[in-house]
Amino acid sequence: MDFKEELQKLLKLQEYDIELDELTKRRVALEEELKRYELLLKEKEARRAELLKVIEEKNDLQKQKEEELRKEQEAVRKWEARLKEIKRHREYQALHIEIQEAKRANEKLQEEIIELIGEIDGLKTQLSQVEKEISEIEEKIAKTKNTAEGELSRIMSRYTSLKKEREEFAKTIDKIVFGKYQLIRTRKGTPCLVETRDGVCLGCYISLPPQLYNEVLKMKEIIICPRCQRILYHKDEEME
Repeated sequence: MDFKEELQKLLKLQEYDIELDELTKRRVALEEELKRYELLLKEKEARRAELLKVIEEKNDLQKQKEEELRKEQEAVRKWEARLKEIKRHREYQALHIEIQEAKRANEKLQEEIIELIGEIDGLKTQLSQVEKEISEIEEKIAKTKNTAEGELSRIMSRYTSLKKEREEFAKTIDKIVFGKYQLIRTRKGTPCLVETRDGVCLGCYISLPPQLYNEVLKMKEIIICPRCQRILYHKDEEME
């Protein structure tokens, strides 16, 4: 086995893997962008539902208080009519006091109703803003999907063809050498091979022991960097 040739094949394989990884990153980025918008949309829709529920509850409460006020005002009118018919002073005074208390209670009810109307108006303003945001997010999702679908289609088409090429090319590499490369790829990701220069690993920039660096220069076997655990190689004229 010409190990130098195997190294060159591994470098070619690594080019495949780097591009495959980049395609995967682009795909994931597009999918995550869509997920972010969709998550935000769900949050806004939940907020809209919450606002609608609170508005409905406050509307019901307003109606209850308005009905209560109507009944109390009707009662006051009847008491006032009755008051005109009372001759006894003590009975007159007692009903007069009751009427005044009822009027004060009605004034409080009116204040509560006005306060509720203000709260409902504020909630409706919030609802209007949320609905506007929902509309904007839905528009962004539609545009992103429109752009992403074409981009994702191109990415997946390139990824599929490249992966097939990579699989075919991998068959030309020595099984033991390929197995070690795959192990490093699984553990470390790309790059699996890193260049050395002037006794230094250009992956982690550790100064290699002279004897180890000499072995790298010979390119007779797989040499692993003691720090970053990647395959080391030396780029000579044949590997340019």
